[in-house]
Amino acid sequence: ANIVGNTVKSGGRIDIGTITTPELYISTKEVVRLTGTNSNLKIICDSGSSIILDNIRMVNVSDTAIELQGDNNQIALVGNSHIYSAFDAFTTNTNALVHIGYGTSVTFEGDGLLDVIQQSQHNEAAAIGGNANEKAGNIYCNLIHYEEQADGTFLGTPGRIEGANMSGSGAGIGGGINADGGLLVINNGGVFGTSVMGAGFGGGANGNGGTVILNGGMANATIRKNSSSAGNSGAAIGGGVNGNGGTMIYNGGTLRVHIDNGYVSSAQGIGAGAGGSLSGIFENNTNLAITPTNQNILENAPEIINGIPGMGSGNNNQNTGIVGAV
Repeated sequence: ANIVGNTVKSGGRIDIGTITTPELYISTKEVVRLTGTNSNLKIICDSGSSIILDNIRMVNVSDTAIELQGDNNQIALVGNSHIYSAFDAFTTNTNALVHIGYGTSVTFEGDGLLDVIQQSQHNEAAAIGGNANEKAGNIYCNLIHYEEQADGTFLGTPGRIEGANMSGSGAGIGGGINADGGLLVINNGGVFGTSVMGAGFGGGANGNGGTVILNGGMANATIRKNSSSAGNSGAAIGGGVNGNGGTMIYNGGTLRVHIDNGYVSSAQGIGAGAGGSLSGIFENNTNLAITPTNQNILENAPEIINGIPGMGSGNNNQNTGIVGAV
């Protein structure tokens, strides 16, 4: 790659461990392959960028690691790439680790892993998506997906994206605090979203759910225990705490919703977060039966395959029933 100052002007391979500037701008539309380790670098991609994440490691970062701008961005995954924020019990973090804000779009491809974890105790941004007070952009997942066997294993290793907010107010994949989720379209591969106060997929705390469309592959959304806020948690898919549900469209694939036991007594599978009033829409365009349960807590976080636990509003631990076609 041709690098002038801190700007990448042409495609090629870059070991991010050799970059000594705090920011690296990718201004070319040619393919740039990123490898190596760097915890003090922010990678900024102009509209139309095409990058390969090849076993990169960015851990203990204190700011956004990768920022995407504009439309038609592409990220291909090769090997296992890890982006983790530093654990901080005191400082409020307002920046997404992989920033895909409102007005931005990206398509993920490949058969690798991208593991993105917000570890700060006072995190207000999504792991993947919007910063604090910012709605998420449009995320399309065309990862390689291998057939799942009866024992839960796969033939080969499927492409996988994980966005986790371990203790904070942003979504796993979606909006930051006070912001809605964007558009998440899963065509293939595995996409995992985890949060506490925000949704696994959808809005941050006080934010409404966006739109999640599952056409194939696997969508796996999780709400963790929330020991600090007496069970006021977001939906697994939908709104964050105090947020309304969004739109979930199921056209195929495997849908798994995990509700951790313990403090998250008002967390829902799909719908509004605790304190939200509108459940949103669930649209099932298959002939598979979707059977909701009246349980708002699923003990030991069992997996629900092609099923939805506790659909409806998470307000006051009430199940308001099924929304949309069944």
